[in-house]
Amino acid sequence: MGPRGAQSVMLFWTRVAGVSFLAPVLACVAMSWLLFGELGQGVFTPLIFALPGSLLLLTPAYSALKDRGMSRHWRYAMLAGLGAVAGGAMLSFLSFLDAFIGCIFGMATALSWILLQALTRARCTLAAGERWGKKIGNLMEPLIYLALLLGLGIAGAAGLRFQERLLAEPLPQIAETSDRMPEEAMAQLVTAPMSLVRSGDLKTASEIFERQIAAIREARGVGSVQEADLLMAFGVELFTETEVDEKDLQRAALPYLARSVEVYRAAFGPVSPEVALALNSYADVLLVLNESKPTAEAEAALQEALRIRMAVLGRRNIETVATRAHLARLHGHPSVVKGDRERLARAAAEYEVAISDAPTSASARDASAPMLRLSLAQMYLDNDERSLARKEAALAKAGMGAWTEAERQQAADLLLFMDMED
Repeated sequence: MGPRGAQSVMLFWTRVAGVSFLAPVLACVAMSWLLFGELGQGVFTPLIFALPGSLLLLTPAYSALKDRGMSRHWRYAMLAGLGAVAGGAMLSFLSFLDAFIGCIFGMATALSWILLQALTRARCTLAAGERWGKKIGNLMEPLIYLALLLGLGIAGAAGLRFQERLLAEPLPQIAETSDRMPEEAMAQLVTAPMSLVRSGDLKTASEIFERQIAAIREARGVGSVQEADLLMAFGVELFTETEVDEKDLQRAALPYLARSVEVYRAAFGPVSPEVALALNSYADVLLVLNESKPTAEAEAALQEALRIRMAVLGRRNIETVATRAHLARLHGHPSVVKGDRERLARAAAEYEVAISDAPTSASARDASAPMLRLSLAQMYLDNDERSLARKEAALAKAGMGAWTEAERQQAADLLLFMDMED
């Protein structure tokens, strides 16, 4: 083989290796971001399966289909289907949801492989390389398929061990951000203006509060933690006040909570649990004020809060779980679903992710797995899916088997799903 032939062979195998390694990386990054909204450890677990699948399954399959004289378009279609089937098969023994996610990642890997192969094909002259590749392939074919089976087995075992290790790792001991300022301390910050609010003088209360803000800025500077806490305290106290017109005070709370988000960003930086807490509180008020139709502003606030908590607290932290479920509830609102079963299924899938990350004990309160499943049942009921609602309620009740009677009683109203009539 001359220099040109050697160069062509080198180019061919470089291209094969590059496509086979880059395709699963691209697919796992893209699908982890789209499905789970993160680019952390969630990228690496599927990559353990996708990388050997790309190298040991897609590449030999493409060559075999080409040797059979199949057209390029059919080769690509077969690879996409093969990726979906292989991805689902590798995770089918875990659960139906895991098999479905495996199908998505498998197809995404195959499509990425096809895209990269098509983009690089036009820039490479492969005639000599393919001739030599066929000769080598004929000699190595039995070893390739043996390596395929061995590689997939090792990848599956390694992936499960890695997942078990992640699940076994203790969660970092991070206190809930709501514990930084107890409710009593928050209320004491705004005692003077809130006394006027309760007497019905919201205007004067707001003027006194703004003087408090001015004093804090003079003493601490603009954008301090104390200013942010004061804004949050006044917003929360207005929102939770029940002695006067609730709706008026809830509307009045909104601008203070919006201001607190920006000041917390200035005080702690954009990626802080305190910013996430402020965003969550702001979204809560928006959702209460727009019960019939959640706003895009509320959705954006919850999405940002979830991204922050995923990055800082981790996906299994109770605040992260609660925010993910809150966002799923918004996406499952009847005004968002509008009778579209695909939208409802996507919202349910979001719930399932939150449930899988949630603790099962009653100490987690509304963020426990059984209570989140009851919330999922409520979503189905709101969308007139009564049979699915009963099914989820039954699963929730079964999940409360280890709870005490007093703990189960806290969910008594929601457990009435078990007695629903069609």
